Amino acid sequence: MKKIVLIFIVVFGSARMKAQVSFSPAVSFLTGGISPTSVCIADFNNDAKLDLVIANDGSANVSILLGDGGGNFGPPVTFPIGVYTIAAINGDFNEDGKQDIAITTVSDSVLIMLGDGSGSFSPSISYMAGQMNLSIVVADINGDNHVDLITADPYSNNVAVLFGNGAGVFSAAVNFMVGTFPYSICFADFNHDGKIDLASANKGSQSVSILKGNGAGSFSPATNLYIGNSPSSIVSADFDKDGNTDIATANDSSGNVSILFGDGLGNFNLGGTNAAGAGSFSITQGDFDGDGNIDLVTCNYTSSTVSVLSGDGIGDFGMPVNFAISGNTLIDFSIIANADLNGDGKLDIVASPGINQGHINILLNSTNPNEIYEVISFNNMMTISPNPSTGEFNIALSNDISNTSIEIYNGVGALIYRKENATECNAININKEAKGLYLIHVIRDEKIISSQKVMKE
Repeated sequence: MKKIVLIFIVVFGSARMKAQVSFSPAVSFLTGGISPTSVCIADFNNDAKLDLVIANDGSANVSILLGDGGGNFGPPVTFPIGVYTIAAINGDFNEDGKQDIAITTVSDSVLIMLGDGSGSFSPSISYMAGQMNLSIVVADINGDNHVDLITADPYSNNVAVLFGNGAGVFSAAVNFMVGTFPYSICFADFNHDGKIDLASANKGSQSVSILKGNGAGSFSPATNLYIGNSPSSIVSADFDKDGNTDIATANDSSGNVSILFGDGLGNFNLGGTNAAGAGSFSITQGDFDGDGNIDLVTCNYTSSTVSVLSGDGIGDFGMPVNFAISGNTLIDFSIIANADLNGDGKLDIVASPGINQGHINILLNSTNPNEIYEVISFNNMMTISPNPSTGEFNIALSNDISNTSIEIYNGVGALIYRKENATECNAININKEAKGLYLIHVIRDEKIISSQKVMKE
């Protein structure tokens, strides 16, 4: 029998059922090194169970922890690489059906270590790729069906692409300019042309850069969107289920995340920010509560927590639910990744805050689908007409509610309109504002209870 808990009752809106996200207390595993800076999750020994590969900056090595399929991991096996590490990513670089790894280092190189399918790796092969790349991803950039590497180079303000030949060999780096001090990168097809595009989170210029790919290995000049929150990590997914890819950044200096909504043409509008934990340096995305909507999770070095922000499927996220993890937070840094580590169909979390003394935290998802909560949906309480608009529109609420405000934000997240104790807003004029998406919030008791977007044409 399912347990129903009423957590909010009002006289309007419709109910929906949602499981309350939860995780078991974090379990710490030694990494076999000092100061882990990155983690890869994959099956490295071909036993159909997920393992962890960790780059340990302080000890200049890489370690592997073999998983048992139940969320536990064996003792670390280390591979010295002789140089301090930063970021790591896995993929099948030589197309032999075995997972390999690529590691960026402080010596301006990317190291390739080919896997043998038993959990061991060949000695590293080095490729030059800019100055101290802080992030690395894998994708087929030039459409040749071979995996390429893309890194973020903060000191040269560019992203570098190393093209793979399918045999584990990569080309010299080709650089593309982005904003100042890019910390993190992600990729997706942002404009629906079937070609990979890139986005970088630029901490120095407080911006996100969009590079549209041509499918042959090159990109158009970057389009930069100022978000104002010193982004340190970036992910992409369709948060509002409109068929277009959106972007979220973790902003450690402000302890929040920024949401950028894509229009399907490669353009983005800033949808505002959501609170996360203090020191929210890294971010990952997935459906953690099993409701079919994309959620966000940040790892927070100041508070030694991970924060789960549950998505509602229309682009809004709930208040952060925080879970404690262990680690030394002396350095402004954190790592986070997710996967189903114990085969129960729920996404688990791997995280580490700050630069610690050599351990990683595992949080197994304990969300109980049989203990569900009734949540009131406010998605239908607001009517906007006309939408799209050429410059003037009306907003009507379904009921007269006390202490309710309406706020409108433009594409860079600036508040351009607010009305207190609102039941309707007639003839809102945005003729002087730029064309694009505008985000409208209904606020009650200092909480967002409904959001919609209006397009100015």
